[in-house]
Amino acid sequence: MQHHETCPGFIVDVWEEIEGESDAGQDMWYYGVTYTYQLPDGQEFTQTISDSGRLKPEFRGLSESYPIEVEYLSDNPTVSRIKGDGPDTIPSWLRTKVGYYAFIPLILLAIGLYLLWKEISELRELRKSEKFKAYSNGAS
Repeated sequence: MQHHETCPGFIVDVWEEIEGESDAGQDMWYYGVTYTYQLPDGQEFTQTISDSGRLKPEFRGLSESYPIEVEYLSDNPTVSRIKGDGPDTIPSWLRTKVGYYAFIPLILLAIGLYLLWKEISELRELRKSEKFKAYSNGAS
């Protein structure tokens, strides 16, 4: 959401529960947040987000509306998020969603393919120059 508008909003409901246990015996958490926001033209929206993991500590145990900033797309205000929640750029999205374990091998693969292409290009140039020498020696 690099091209967005910001408006005030409120978290109106939160919940957090244990989904089960992981293979390692750890509790697996699931949470949800419902928030509302009003655009400058008066339109009001309510959104609910949920994900695995724990709520941010400042949201746990809310019993009343909690003021927040909401980022939304000006051409589609139903697309929104709580400001500061989630990645702002493609590289930060890659880090959080894809992870370094997939991102770094992709970079190394790209470098390897570039170096291979460069070597093949140099070999082709060398062959051309050798053919040119053989042709010019035979033509004289």
